[in-house]
Amino acid sequence: MTVVGKERLGADRQAYTLLEMVVVLSLMGMLLGGTVMLMTVIRQSERDAAKALLHRREIVRFADELRGDVLVASDVQIADDQVTIEQSTRDKTIVYQADGLTMISRSVSSGADSGISNDTYTVGQRSEFSSTSYLDRDGLVWTLTATDRPDLAIEILALRGARR
Repeated sequence: MTVVGKERLGADRQAYTLLEMVVVLSLMGMLLGGTVMLMTVIRQSERDAAKALLHRREIVRFADELRGDVLVASDVQIADDQVTIEQSTRDKTIVYQADGLTMISRSVSSGADSGISNDTYTVGQRSEFSSTSYLDRDGLVWTLTATDRPDLAIEILALRGARR
C-alpha cells in the first residue's frame, strides 16, 4: 500500500504540474512586463530631460545676448512685451519681442547697411511663459515665468555699462 501511495502523490515524478507552470509563467510575465515598463519610463524621462536642457540652453543664450546688448546700449525702452535697445556707437537698433507663450524674437537693424537679422529663442515648449521686464537706472530686469510653475521664475538682470 505504501508503494501505491507514493506513486499517487508523485514522489518519483519527472514533470511539472499545470499549477506550477502557471505560477512560473505568470511570475515571468510580471517580471518581463515590469522591466519593459521601467525601460519605457527611463526612455521618456531621458527625452524630457533632453528637451529641458535644450530650453535651458536657449534661455542662457537669450540672457547672454540681452546682457551684451544692454551693456553697450545708449538707450533702452520698454513697451508692452517689447524691449528696444539703441546702440549709438555701433549704429544699431535691437528689438526683443516676447510672444507671451514659448518664444522670444530678436531683430537687429543696422543703420549703415540697412541689414536686418532675426533670431528666435524657444524658452519653453511644454509650458507657456509670461515675460515681464522693467527698467531702472542701472539696467533691465526680464522675468520669465512658466504658467505651470509660477513659483520658479527666472530673472535675467542686464546691467548697463559706464556712460561716457
